[in-house]
Amino acid sequence: MGRLDWMPLLVLGGFVTAACGGDDGSVMMPPERDALCTAQLAVTGTLSAPTAPDPTMGCQPAGTWTVNVTVSDMGNCTAVPVQQSYTVDVSGSAHNEMITHDHGTGEDDELEIDGDNDSCNANFELVVADSGKFDQITLQPTTGPFCPDQMVGSDGETVTCGTGELNTTTINLTGTGEYDLWQEHP
Repeated sequence: MGRLDWMPLLVLGGFVTAACGGDDGSVMMPPERDALCTAQLAVTGTLSAPTAPDPTMGCQPAGTWTVNVTVSDMGNCTAVPVQQSYTVDVSGSAHNEMITHDHGTGEDDELEIDGDNDSCNANFELVVADSGKFDQITLQPTTGPFCPDQMVGSDGETVTCGTGELNTTTINLTGTGEYDLWQEHP
């Protein structure tokens, strides 16, 4: 068996891709890892905003996101150790936005919220050490449209909302999620 050298190939968004080089100079990619088990999650909950959102401003994620989780399909898992509820706080706006989650000891998280036209779409990924293995919990709640009946006026700038306009500080969340159990940190 020939000598193997690891050499970095690419760093993108904090992820490192690496390959092996054999004695003959060929490049061998490390084997892909598969989750030990995968289950599907259903997500509901609320976004408690500090003020009622302005329907002309699109996604306004500030507030407390309370994300309730149920297992919708056990898949090939014998157990799915997810909490019934997760809380994520969002403060500030635009480039000054802060997204925080009180995570447990040894938990890693990656939290992001994107505006899609008129909705806020979140992707909350939590990785928790679990008896020598790792639970990866991905939650994807969405607010739905802030101004569902958007119309542009004849001047090209006026936005008029219909009866579906949000005028409350409590906004319902719906969505999906996934649980994966890994032998190593994903």
